[in-house]
Amino acid sequence: MTPGFGKAPVLIVTRPQPQATEWVARLEAEGVTAVALPLLSIRPAPDAQAVRDVWARLKAFDMVMFVSANAVAQFFAAAAPGLRWPQGLRAASTGPGTTAALVSQGVPAALISAPAQPPFESEALWARLSGQAWSGRRVLLVRGQGGRDWLQTQWRENGAQVEVLIAYERAAPVWTGPERAWAARALAYPSHVVWWFSSAEAMDNLPALVPGQSWAGASALASHPRIAERAQRLGFGSVHTLSPLLAEVSAWWRAQQAVPR
Repeated sequence: MTPGFGKAPVLIVTRPQPQATEWVARLEAEGVTAVALPLLSIRPAPDAQAVRDVWARLKAFDMVMFVSANAVAQFFAAAAPGLRWPQGLRAASTGPGTTAALVSQGVPAALISAPAQPPFESEALWARLSGQAWSGRRVLLVRGQGGRDWLQTQWRENGAQVEVLIAYERAAPVWTGPERAWAARALAYPSHVVWWFSSAEAMDNLPALVPGQSWAGASALASHPRIAERAQRLGFGSVHTLSPLLAEVSAWWRAQQAVPR
C-alpha cells in the first residue's frame, strides 16, 4: 500500500468552488476520502446590469430554466436586496444539484420541473416538458457563456419565445499551493486516485494545467456519457459513467475498498 493512501482510491472532485468543497464535505460525511481540485473557475456575469434588469421583469416569464447550480447562484446573487422569486413562477433544471440550489434560494420544489432519474440532461428535461403547449409562452434560459443550444431550439420550434441570459463566465482556475501539491501527488500515484468529472469543459483545462501529462494510467468517473467520451479522448485508461447522486458515488467508492491495491 502506498504511504498516505488507503485501500480505496481518493476521489478528486473537479467541480468549481465553492461546490467542490461542499461536495467533499458531503462525501466525507459518507465515509468517502475526497479532495477538492477545481478544473473550472466561475466568474460573475460580464454584464451585471443585464441580470439585474431581468430580475425587474421576471414576472413576465412563464418559466425560467437554469442550466446549472452556478447559474442559480450567480442569478440570485445579482438580485437587489428584498427581491424574491415571483409567486407561481415555474422553474426548470436538468439535475438534482441545480434543483437543490433553487430550493435553497426559496423556489418551491413544487414549481420546479426536472428529470426524475438519470440521465440528468437537457433531453430528459424536454421529455417532461414537451407535452405542454408552448406557443406564445415566454421562457428565460439562464446560463454561462457558450454551451449547448439544443433545449432553446426545442422551445422555439414549439412556438415559445426564448430569451437567453448570460449569468456567469467560466474560466480556467488558478490553483492554490495545496491544490498544486495534490495535483502533483495524483500524477505521481495515478492508480490511487480517481478523477470525478461533471463537465467536459473542465477536462479541457487539464492539458494547460498539467501540460504533457499522459493519462493512460489514470481513472475517471464521468457524470454523463458525453463527459465519459471526452475523458476517453483525453486518454484516461479507465472511464466509468456514474450518476452524480451522492448515494451512488458513495456506493461506488465503498465497493472499491474490496479491490486489492
